[in-house]
Amino acid sequence: MKIGDMMITGRHPPPGKLLKALSILSAHMHPLYDAAGFTVPGKSKESCVLVSATAREFFYRIGFKDADFRAVAVVIWAERDGIRQHSLGIGNPGPTPNHKADRWDGHAIVTVGGFLVDLTLWQGIRPQWPTLPPMMAVELEPPGGEKLWNRDVLAWRTGVDSGSGNEVAIGWLATPDRDEWRKAPDYVNKHERRKVADQLVALFGNWNPVDDPRPEG
Repeated sequence: MKIGDMMITGRHPPPGKLLKALSILSAHMHPLYDAAGFTVPGKSKESCVLVSATAREFFYRIGFKDADFRAVAVVIWAERDGIRQHSLGIGNPGPTPNHKADRWDGHAIVTVGGFLVDLTLWQGIRPQWPTLPPMMAVELEPPGGEKLWNRDVLAWRTGVDSGSGNEVAIGWLATPDRDEWRKAPDYVNKHERRKVADQLVALFGNWNPVDDPRPEG
């Protein structure tokens, strides 16, 4: 399912309330930051800490008490006829030598309602996978499943990229020990991003549970 720039994928569709929330994030998160005046236009598309912290607050305030800000490493690779064409990592599964004190070499997402939500994949688009969705909501893998580089795989997706014809895989690996984001200005400075969260909550409005198509249980 594609809503604007966001691809929503998994074994089960998200319930209606979550789908509405994802639709609002897809349509409004980045335009609201561009219009806010306290960031450079386009910054939100590359600032995973900023938008993940904002999304987590939005989800929590509209009733998703399980919403969680998570540190991850993203791995993407493309193959054709069994031959690796390209690979990419966003964030690092382990400590990085010569790490700069003012930069965090990780990646941030939100988990909510059984889905992983990544709002800043623009930075990962490459010629080998030109149609990578810039925002994704992917159903979480069951706990205790596959590991990669000794990290738990939170979510995984494979498919053929229509722009390149390559077989492409993308996975999100849990890095709970990479908590340098807690000191990042985009996380610490809550006042400005709360203005965007306020607007997202207002756009969500009142929710009527009878509109939820997923049966109880």
